[in-house]
Amino acid sequence: DQYICAYNDMANVYILRELPEGAMNVMVKILLNTMGICVVVILLFSSIFSKFIANSVSYPIRELRKKMSQMEQGDLSTRVEVTRTDEIGYLGESFNHMAERIETLVKNIDEEKHSLWIAETRSLNLQMNPHFLYNTLDLIKWNAKLGRNQEITDIAVNLGKLLRKVM
Repeated sequence: DQYICAYNDMANVYILRELPEGAMNVMVKILLNTMGICVVVILLFSSIFSKFIANSVSYPIRELRKKMSQMEQGDLSTRVEVTRTDEIGYLGESFNHMAERIETLVKNIDEEKHSLWIAETRSLNLQMNPHFLYNTLDLIKWNAKLGRNQEITDIAVNLGKLLRKVM
């Protein structure tokens, strides 16, 4: 025989009742079915939640990797949009600072190359004073008088190259 017991607070009484045959089996089946459904729902929600958490970490890292590839291919103006304040946000900020620094350094190198070109041009211009031209023409004249045709050709070619660089 199977019994069920309940306590009534208002009457301060225990109630004891005999259960019909098989009623306990039905209640256990209902309880097991309910627990099974709860486990399936919990597993479903936990898998969705874990996928959400994984994407919240992996998506910003994929974006950072994509921006790094763009920079590696020469796009120095690329930046990462930083929306987080955790370690991943810190990585994005560090990447942006590094990109700005590299862009500044490349601009400085270009400016220094231009300045160097200007200095070389000025140096060549200073070499092209009238005294230099007079001495070169005098050298050509004396080589012509001595019949040194190859030397005259070499001097004239080098003078032409120098004049082209100055221009």
